[in-house]
Amino acid sequence: MSYLILCNGTMTNNPYYFEFTDTRIYSIEELCYYIYNNIYIIEKKIFTKELATWIDEELGMYELSEKINFMIDNDKSLKDIIVTILCSADYYFEEDIKKLIKTIDKIDGLPNILRRKIKADNFLRCHNYALAEKEYNDILSSYEIKNIDVKEQGNILHNLAIVKLYTSSIKSASRKFKEAYLKNENAESLKQYLYSIRLCNDEKQFEEEVHDLSVSNEILAEVADIFKRTVSEACNTDKYIQIKRLNNIKKDGRVSEYYEIIDKLVLEWKKDYKREQIK
Repeated sequence: MSYLILCNGTMTNNPYYFEFTDTRIYSIEELCYYIYNNIYIIEKKIFTKELATWIDEELGMYELSEKINFMIDNDKSLKDIIVTILCSADYYFEEDIKKLIKTIDKIDGLPNILRRKIKADNFLRCHNYALAEKEYNDILSSYEIKNIDVKEQGNILHNLAIVKLYTSSIKSASRKFKEAYLKNENAESLKQYLYSIRLCNDEKQFEEEVHDLSVSNEILAEVADIFKRTVSEACNTDKYIQIKRLNNIKKDGRVSEYYEIIDKLVLEWKKDYKREQIK
């Protein structure tokens, strides 16, 4: 975990692993923090017998382990399990726990499809793009989709488009941004759609869409400004400068040096990518 947590209890060398967020926890305080800050994506199924065993064997909290096993066996509510765990450590104040209970009740009171959207949105925030994409697609293909208004459907498509930028291509994301705008009529979806077309260097399509969608001069100016600034910033990044240098090395015929630098760059980018996944 990439943040500092003050732990008064046992810190184990054998962490418990939550696969769906790719998170390892080492103490009861970290478990409480994890639950509290992921409440919108926490599901009852993550509280397993394996977790109870880990709490007993690694943290030495036999009583809490027994309580969790009892609640699992007796199909107690998610709220009961969460409150029991949070009350087992002095990490959160009573007021914090009461606030969390209100959030849980609020989530429980939402239609199932909106709870699923919250879950998908939080997968997106956690950079878990594969799970976010699956959840958004399942929502959009479910019979429940008719239970939410068209604008909300558009917002789901907008977020799916963002996911597509990471899991697929700019073109596939672009199509989803357009679908989103046609439903939610949100200026942000429109701007992202036009911006994605510019990134694909399709000037003809850009001009056609500007005409067909009756894009205002204000939005056009904003898209142009964002595109210009992004290109300028990209040209000043270390990675762009390195790639530009690579082209010069290749032109000079320094083949061995060219491939040596490529190997180093790829290794650095892999490390950067892995660091980005740790949130």
